[in-house]
Formats: sequence, C-alpha cells, structure tokens
Amino acid sequence: MTASPPVEGSSATPAEPTSTESSGEVPLPGRWIALAVLALAQFVLVLDSTVVNVALPSIQRQFDLPEARLAWIVNGYGLAFGGLLLLGGSLGDLYGRRKLFMLGIGVFSGASLIAGLAWNADIIIAMRFLQGAGAAMAAPAALSSITRIFTIPKERTKALGTWGGISALGGTIGAVLSGFITEYQSWRWVFFVTVPVTLIALALAPKFVPESRAPSRPKLDVLGAILITPAIGTAVFALLDKGAKAWTDPLLLAQLAGAAFLVVIFI
Repeated sequence: MTASPPVEGSSATPAEPTSTESSGEVPLPGRWIALAVLALAQFVLVLDSTVVNVALPSIQRQFDLPEARLAWIVNGYGLAFGGLLLLGGSLGDLYGRRKLFMLGIGVFSGASLIAGLAWNADIIIAMRFLQGAGAAMAAPAALSSITRIFTIPKERTKALGTWGGISALGGTIGAVLSGFITEYQSWRWVFFVTVPVTLIALALAPKFVPESRAPSRPKLDVLGAILITPAIGTAVFALLDKGAKAWTDPLLLAQLAGAAFLVVIFI
C-alpha cells in the first residue's frame, strides 16, 4: 500500500514552531504597559541624579550654603542609592518585587515633595538621602520584574534594551530640564516635577505589574547586608568626596581599603 501524496497547496513538512510555541510560555497580557510603567519610574530615578545640578546656585543663594554642604545635595542621593542597591534587590527577592517597587517609589515621591517644600538646607539634604533609599528599593525590583514579565527571549531582549535606553535618556534630560526650570520657575520645581510621574507609576503598577519573588524564598542575609551595605556606601562616599584629592591621599586610601576589607569579609 503506497502512502497518499500530500494535498496540493500544503507543505509536506510541519511548519516551524513560533518562538512562543517553542518556549512553551504564554505572554503576559499588558506586558508592554507594565514595561512603560517600570521604565517611566526608572527614567525619573535616573533623572533625579542630575536634575538638581543647575539648580544648586539658586539653592545656595537662598540658604547661604557653603560649598561643602551644597555638595551633599547631589552626593547624598548617589550615596544612598549606590550603598543600598544590593540590599534593596535582596528585599525585593524576599518580600515581593512589586511591593518593594511601590514602596520605593512611594518613599521617593514623598521625599521629593518634602524637598520641594523645604524650609532649610538640612531638610533638602536629608530628603536627598531618603530619595536615594527609595530609588535603591525601586530600581532593582523594576529590573527583576521585567526579566520575569517578558518570558520570550526575543521580547525580553527588546524590553531590557528599551528600559536601558529610557534610563540613559533620564540622565541627559535631567540637566536640560533643570536649566529650564530654574530659568522660568523656582528651584523647588526640580523636586516637584517628579511627583506627578511617580504617582502615575504608583497608580498603574498594581494593575499591570505582577507580583514576583525569588522561587526559593531565601532568608534575608542580615550579616551580609550589614557588611555589604556599608562597604558599598564607604566606597561611594570616598569616590564622591574625592574631588581634587590625589589618589594617594591617606584618607581616601583608608576609606577604599576599609570598603575592600568589608567586601572580603562578605565574600
């Protein structure tokens, strides 16, 4: 008995499976809206690292700040952000990334509002540290969420590229926006301008960003957090405070050595 020939117009070989079929994953509905929410928040977090730069002279004139204290308006944000970043990522893995993302954005938004209403320079500096702490909770949670929302490799690559590009754009636009605000508005608006954007992210995240956490629910490494957080913080502080110091400056070398020592103990 001979095999029947293939039907005209059809292929004798089965069609190649699509990337979705081959991966066995079902794409999450609304995933691109989730990316927009997460990328928008990241844009604001990066923007805030540069948006205050042009406004510094206006803040200095209003509060009669010396240069050393003025620098902490910029450095405080970077120090808290960099120093708490790994701890923020661990908390997101343990307690839920969307939860940490929303908590971080909420802290960041509240600190931005208070900084804009500040009645003295100490309030601004304290709120810049608090903004950095909020950013350290939100940023790693957002990145981890994207890798789990986009289960198809091709889409994940595209999403991460989009997220990274928007992040870089935030740093560039920050300085331009700061100049525009200080030219036509009060310096206070460099802090107020981020509040509506973060509130939008907070409103949309519960609907479009799914909750996720590490599969094994690892215990929080308290000792590791105690060691690595001050290690990163000390290294960031040393580099931010370097200024015109030579790399052979004894205090700078001591700070970097202390940070390296804590990292060795952590490992």
